Amino acid sequence: MAKTRTETEHALNPELLEQLSTEPAPINLHLYQPPRLLTVTHQGRTRSVFDITGTKGQFPGFNHQITHESYFPLVRNRILADNNVNWDLFGITADWLEINYPNLIDEIRGQIEAGAKLPVGDTYLHIILPFLSHDHKDMLIRIGKQAYRQRWGADPETVWLPESAVDSDTLTTLIKNNFVGIHLREHQIQSSHGSNLYAIDTQQGQILAITGHNHLSGKIGFDKPWSDSFFEDWYRHSEQLGYAPRVSIDGETLGHWWKEGDGSFEFTKYLLRHLDGSQDEHRLDFTVKNIPNARLVENTSWSCLDTGLGRWKGDGNCYCGLPNNEQQANQIRTSKKDLFDKLTKASTRIDQSLDAYLPGWREVYITWFLSQRSSLATGLPISAEILKDKSLEKLFLSAYVRDVGWTSCGWFFGDIDGFERQIPANSLRTIAEIMSWPDTIPNH
Repeated sequence: MAKTRTETEHALNPELLEQLSTEPAPINLHLYQPPRLLTVTHQGRTRSVFDITGTKGQFPGFNHQITHESYFPLVRNRILADNNVNWDLFGITADWLEINYPNLIDEIRGQIEAGAKLPVGDTYLHIILPFLSHDHKDMLIRIGKQAYRQRWGADPETVWLPESAVDSDTLTTLIKNNFVGIHLREHQIQSSHGSNLYAIDTQQGQILAITGHNHLSGKIGFDKPWSDSFFEDWYRHSEQLGYAPRVSIDGETLGHWWKEGDGSFEFTKYLLRHLDGSQDEHRLDFTVKNIPNARLVENTSWSCLDTGLGRWKGDGNCYCGLPNNEQQANQIRTSKKDLFDKLTKASTRIDQSLDAYLPGWREVYITWFLSQRSSLATGLPISAEILKDKSLEKLFLSAYVRDVGWTSCGWFFGDIDGFERQIPANSLRTIAEIMSWPDTIPNH
């Protein structure tokens, strides 16, 4: 009788793993700031959609603050160039840096040319992809990939999705666009075998899941530990699990949320020395000989541990970031649900209108979208007048505001009148005005 191949014996196709130019690192840093200033020009009139720069008096704005507190030290201390670190820099943030701090981007390029790893890929805008149609996902992934190629001179191999939010359709779209791997948290996959790498089967083939550990990742930002005690905890988990787990955090945790003066970069530098210099009996070994199969847990993220994605939909069973007062929490859920439902409605209408007016419009839209990158980064008005077609101009401009309006920060925090709420709310108001759709105006 032929021997049945068990899951333990099953290994990822070696040729897929070999497509990665380097082994995934123990640490992944996610670097991102939202679009903070959006203005548009339509029918000769320029209007402000939202302004969340925070610029006031002598304060230059949040992006400038975070750049000086976090991004400069990450680069100047060569943390992003360290072999133990992977990192992504979302296109929307990188474009802003290219214009405001070109020397910083040049320094990163110089480190890459000297042998440092290329960054992990991104989707340019920070949108919860499972909320979008297949064609919409594909379009945004292609935009992110093209912007990455123009900036770094290569195609991305792996990707960090916004909030790591994922569903099966997202995976098939990534494989279709030649991504080999995706960074997730461990709770987003299920497998009968523990590992820090998994193979997920999809309709388009297999994709590599590179997973981060929830407890260890959260401990860095929330506990602000000493590097030696953290490494000991990391090693204990490795012994208990039978494999060395990886960690993944927002890059801005270092320097911005955990200030340099409070030890964030000293912690990081010593932790990297631990990873490089530990004795054999205490060394963390991240290599995986047999990569087990895993099943994706649908509609999950790293930021909503209650219902997976309910944080952005106003789900009644989601308490992420909400006040303890249930009445106030329900008011916020109602507000979030209203924004989510109306942006979904507007999004569907825009796509249907474009499909009817210009079949195959997405190819043209991608080119035009990429042409507007410097305007979005500088706050100059987004314009579609170059299209020389009033109907297409109106539809493309609405689609653009819609895409920016989906930015995940708009629903993240537990408030109604918060700073970031301008993004979806004002985007909906702008779309309603351009398209004469009063039923898409938010209630609040």
